Amino acid sequence: MHVLELRVANFMRLVAIDVAPTGSVVEVAGKNGAGKSSTLDSMLVALAGGDHIPSKPIRKGEKAASIRVKLGDDKPTLIVTRTFAAKEDGGYTTQLVVEAADGARYAKPQTLLDDLLGALTFDPLAFTRMKPREQLQQLRGFVPGVDFEAIELANRGDFERRTDVNRQAKSAKARLDSLAVPGDPRQQRVDEAALVAELEQAGQKLAAIEKERASRQDAMRDLRALASQAEASRADEIHWDRTISDLEEQLAEAKERRTAVSLRTVGLVGQAKTMQEDIEALPPLDLPPDTTALRARIDAARKTNGAVDERERVIADRERIAAEISQTVERAATYTTRIDERNKQAVDAVAAAKLPVEGLGFADDEVLMNGLPFAQSSHAEKIRVSCAIAAAMSPKLKVMFVHDGSLLDEDSMELLRAFAETNGMQVWLEKVSSDSPTGILIEDGRVKAAEVAA
Repeated sequence: MHVLELRVANFMRLVAIDVAPTGSVVEVAGKNGAGKSSTLDSMLVALAGGDHIPSKPIRKGEKAASIRVKLGDDKPTLIVTRTFAAKEDGGYTTQLVVEAADGARYAKPQTLLDDLLGALTFDPLAFTRMKPREQLQQLRGFVPGVDFEAIELANRGDFERRTDVNRQAKSAKARLDSLAVPGDPRQQRVDEAALVAELEQAGQKLAAIEKERASRQDAMRDLRALASQAEASRADEIHWDRTISDLEEQLAEAKERRTAVSLRTVGLVGQAKTMQEDIEALPPLDLPPDTTALRARIDAARKTNGAVDERERVIADRERIAAEISQTVERAATYTTRIDERNKQAVDAVAAAKLPVEGLGFADDEVLMNGLPFAQSSHAEKIRVSCAIAAAMSPKLKVMFVHDGSLLDEDSMELLRAFAETNGMQVWLEKVSSDSPTGILIEDGRVKAAEVAA
């Protein structure tokens, strides 16, 4: 289905045009500002509406505008009419009518046109100038059932999570590398408790010796007391000897007392002698144990055990951090697997899709042609591929619009014309000048000539 007739009044720069295009390539020529772009835009506005309608569709100074497009093959099948009426506030209202050849009107005209249009606005030359990423987005429409944006969003999320996990692993590894195990690995733990028990035994022995020393000192004090008492008794004996002569009358009593004192003296002396013999018979005291060396050994044991504890703690920390690194690596691998699986899903879908040109494919962020980036293709190859894509994206209404036709050289024009004729396409081409016998010359918003002499 092609455009068989175009009739426009007071739309943008156009005053009035009425053309019935012929040939596979329709060249719309004219100077800048003459109305060439308005001519191509009028068909897009009439058929697509929506975002294609400019903010001021009505020609300046006019109250209304209309676009009428007849579509069909040999004769009209659909007649599309879109009208605009100016409002007092500067805005406008629009109305769309779609009729069949017999005059019957369709109840949902825009729905009908949307199904017909496909990608009507696809400009093959514009496609060649797109950035690789934009071209990729355009062609993803050929791969049904794959939400590339969802895949990219999920991949970005997993990529960020994997980056965070790898950062954690790197940080953990730095901490692991900084944990040098201290001490000599040949150094073994010392039984500090046994040394302390040995110290306690030595203390008990020392206490027993001190107790025995105190007991013997008490015995010596008792001996000195007895000796002192014996001396006092001897003094009494002398005293009484001296007083015997003076105390004749008390001699009997004095003798009795002397005898008693003598007996007591003998008993005390014997008791003192016995005690002295007992003391002298005691074995010599043991030398007090020297605990200085033992205490030094205990201090050394504590230092050794502290070093061993620190070494074991560091080894445990290293094992924990190593396990943490292993876990983060596994998590990162999981994210990588998920990204790879999504990418494989997209690659498999692309491989199964029927693309319009043999050898056309996708990479992660660009379009490929025969395995090479599309940007590296020749100019002729780019036009051929772009036109094939345009034709595939508009299978029902076989119409393409090329706005910068003046940029095409003679070879490119011939390629475009040959493609249009081979594939049954109608190409509306905007140019500054045209020598085509079927060209349309626009001047001051009107058709100056439907045909220009070759």
